[in-house]
This record gives sequence, C-alpha cells and structure tokens, in this order.
Amino acid sequence: MKRILMSLLTVCAVAALLGLLGGGTLASFSDSETSAGNTFTAGTLVLEVNGSASASGLSFTLPPAPLLPGKSGQGDIVLRNAGSIDGTLGIAVANLTDIEGTPGDPAPGELSGVLLVSMEYSRDGGAAWTPLASSDGLLSTWNGQTFGPLSLGAGEGLTLRLHWQMPADAAEAAPAMDDTATFDMTFKLDQA
Repeated sequence: MKRILMSLLTVCAVAALLGLLGGGTLASFSDSETSAGNTFTAGTLVLEVNGSASASGLSFTLPPAPLLPGKSGQGDIVLRNAGSIDGTLGIAVANLTDIEGTPGDPAPGELSGVLLVSMEYSRDGGAAWTPLASSDGLLSTWNGQTFGPLSLGAGEGLTLRLHWQMPADAAEAAPAMDDTATFDMTFKLDQA
C-alpha cells in the first residue's frame, strides 16, 4: 500500500510539474515596422492642342490665303498627352456650315461640296506620316464623323496634318467662289 501511495504521489508531483511548465510563459521572437507617410496619387490625362491645355476659343484659319482652282495646301495641329496616363485620341468634326459669299446667290454656299480634304499624322515629329483612316474625301463628308482612335501615351505627342485641294477645273470650282466653310474639331483623349 505504501508503494501505491508513493506511486500515486509521484504521478501527482509529475502532473503538477507538467502543469506548471505548460501553464508558464512561452517567449517567441517578434518584430514590427511602421511604414509612415504613404501616399496615393491619381494620374492625369491632359490633352494639349498647339501647346495649350485650354483650347476654349481656339480656332485656326486654313488656309491663310484664298483658295483658287487647282491649288492645295496643308496645315498642322500639334496634339500632346501632357498627363501621366496613356490615352486614346478621337477627333470629331461637327457643325459644318457653308456660308455663301456672293451677294444675292440663293444657295447656302458650296465650298464643302467641292473642297477635297484628308488628314494624316506623325508621332513626335517623326518623318513617317500615316493617313488617318476614312478622312480622304470632300469636306462635306466630314460633318458628324469621328476619326481615330489613335493611341497617345503619357508624354507623347503627334502632329495632325490637314490637307486640302480645290478642283483644278475652274467650272467645277466656280460654284464655291467667294464661299466660306466653317466646322468644329473636337479632340477627345480618353484613358486607354
């Protein structure tokens, strides 16, 4: 009996010791760091037309001299994505208006119906010119059209060149004599 009692005491002592060890404090390594001053910055999409980010009231007179039968010319518009986000450029033509230049002529003006036009572009002053799809034809066909899309990466620019030509046949060009055609071009840059 003494042996059983001694065994029982030994088992209880061992259990108590294990309880103390199990319930004791366990130490482990730990490290923490703080990242302070974190910042989110939204990108920008800024379209510049001929160096201006505000094209309100911007207009071009093309050509600077009167159009004559058989004569042609060109004019450039420089577009740049001055922002930090890549964009896609669209060029919309609207509000085409023919204005009669001959007093007493009942017609509304015929210049857009005889003037041949087209557009091409070159990236950042490069020597290679690429025709802008569907832009080759009479000025009258441009009204309501959107040309593009053209990719325009952040910081990238392109030169848009407008070409025009009056018909060489004087009789074909005659209805547009002294007429004027005006139109709006909207350059829209969307996030790519």
